[in-house]
Amino acid sequence: QGSLIGTRYPDSGSDQPYKHFVDLNGSTLSGISLDKIVILLKICQQEYEFIANRIDIALDFPMQSPRLSYYSWESFVANNLLFNYRSVKRISNLGRNKTGTTVYLGSRESEIYVRIYDKNIDGVDYDRLEIEFKRERAKSIMNQMCDCNFSELPKLLDNIVCGQINFKED
Repeated sequence: QGSLIGTRYPDSGSDQPYKHFVDLNGSTLSGISLDKIVILLKICQQEYEFIANRIDIALDFPMQSPRLSYYSWESFVANNLLFNYRSVKRISNLGRNKTGTTVYLGSRESEIYVRIYDKNIDGVDYDRLEIEFKRERAKSIMNQMCDCNFSELPKLLDNIVCGQINFKED
């Protein structure tokens, strides 16, 4: 997927306004400072009929034992110990050069979809918790990001991501 910023022109003779769209992937965003991303979001929100389709937020944790992806997520869901998730899918990669496991919580179609996987960044192993937010939930998060004091933004994003994994007491 490439990143796109563009304009959708109205049909000729139409009095509809121009519509702009922004679709930025992670590698593009990694080259933009966080304050510029917030400014871009504020500009986008001023767009007529602003729609926030999707936002993905990821946190990397130092590798732990056992790996975050190795936990018994299937058991947590089956025993109704995890709030808001009814399905879990695990994919293990046992390739020649690398091994890894990815756990998916929820449905791809839902407003919140979780991925937990092993990640290597510059030779260092991490556990990644990545949440895909869609539709109304994405728009709500973008609004929170724009309303947040810039210095508090990392904490807000951490809280949003970590708040998606909640356990019930047995």
